[in-house]
Amino acid sequence: MAATACRETAPDFDPLQYLAVGTDTQTEAMVEERAFRTRGFAIVSRVDGREFVALGARSPREGASSVRILTSRGIAMGVDAPVRDRPTWRSVALVERASGRDLDGDGDPEVLLSIDDSMRPSPCLVVVRVRSAGDAFEVPLDARAYGPRACPEDVVDLDRDGTIQLLVGYRPWIVAGAPIPVMPIAFEGHDGQWGQASEGTARDLAGLVIADRTEAFLQAKSRGETAEALRLALELFWLEGSRATPRAERDAALDAALAGLALDERMEALVTMARTSASE
Repeated sequence: MAATACRETAPDFDPLQYLAVGTDTQTEAMVEERAFRTRGFAIVSRVDGREFVALGARSPREGASSVRILTSRGIAMGVDAPVRDRPTWRSVALVERASGRDLDGDGDPEVLLSIDDSMRPSPCLVVVRVRSAGDAFEVPLDARAYGPRACPEDVVDLDRDGTIQLLVGYRPWIVAGAPIPVMPIAFEGHDGQWGQASEGTARDLAGLVIADRTEAFLQAKSRGETAEALRLALELFWLEGSRATPRAERDAALDAALAGLALDERMEALVTMARTSASE
């Protein structure tokens, strides 16, 4: 009894102090969630990895968005939008689909972020590697061969074997005021590096996309949506090329698709650019 009475009372648990030590990601995530909510943010996405937690948050009132990756080191990566030094960034989001596992065969898990930049035609996906040491960093993916602003725009598993492909949006023919066709180029990760997928994967991708685009084209043409029908017709023309369809067959299919469409001068220029580039 006497020993018990003299025992010192244990100090209250302070989660902020625990976060500074950085030894438990779940506790760190709890503290970070609390901090977001205090600032008026809502947690809209979460990925629980092997040794990390990733959070996506958004403030409906202010239009701001944030992503935090928490590891044994604390906040290993934080991305906010908009921010002063990135004025063209409109938003950042955590892509829950595919995140949290090894996407490129290096043994470490990856997280996918989506960044909406007003300087790009579509939000870009960014691959972030989270190492067991507790650090996190962007993994480079060089898509400049498909345009100075080309980047991954979607993530798929083409043959459902667990191998992830990132789809870069390729916009080869651009005429001011005309619809811009977008062709997907598949990239895969191997041994920690990302590069263009094999020819077989490219053909598989083209086959899957062609069926979808053909249906969309027929609907657009039936509704009299000339610009949309033209864009889809040119995408189909290019996709058939990636399947090594003979040029004569591609030209005949494009002629049939364009029949009945009232194309203006800019649209005709886009068709000419597509045919010319296919001959090079």
